[in-house]
Amino acid sequence: MIDIPVGVSLALIGLLALVALVRSLKTGTLAVFFTKRPDIVRAEEPLRFWTQFASVGVVALIALFVASILLT
Repeated sequence: MIDIPVGVSLALIGLLALVALVRSLKTGTLAVFFTKRPDIVRAEEPLRFWTQFASVGVVALIALFVASILLT
């Protein structure tokens, strides 16, 4: 009963995270939300950029995986 709303919410979170990843690859910057830090620029801080990029990717994959389980 609660599976469908939670699954849809997780699917939206996963898709939004994937959109953020595609946008960051195009622009070369990764937005840092909910902090006062400036955006991470790939050319200036490559290790930090790719670490944060991978973290967002893992969150997106987990959210989409759990959503697929809940919605099937």
